[in-house]
Amino acid sequence: MRTATSLFADVAVFEGLLFPLVNLAVLATWGYVLVDLFRNPRLSGGAKAMWLLAIVLLPIAGAVIYLAVREDW
Repeated sequence: MRTATSLFADVAVFEGLLFPLVNLAVLATWGYVLVDLFRNPRLSGGAKAMWLLAIVLLPIAGAVIYLAVREDW
């Protein structure tokens, strides 16, 4: 039978691996969205500024919303 101490040690190892991978995925998605935003010729300068503001203020939600509503799909 496993003790509580060994169970918490496994959780700590899992957290040590999971959080950096999630952070890396979020940063990669955020970077992709920002590059795509500025390369999109269909958006005006004002629209790009508004999207940039949304993505900076709400990093995860703004990026997901941008990816969901962009017209290039």
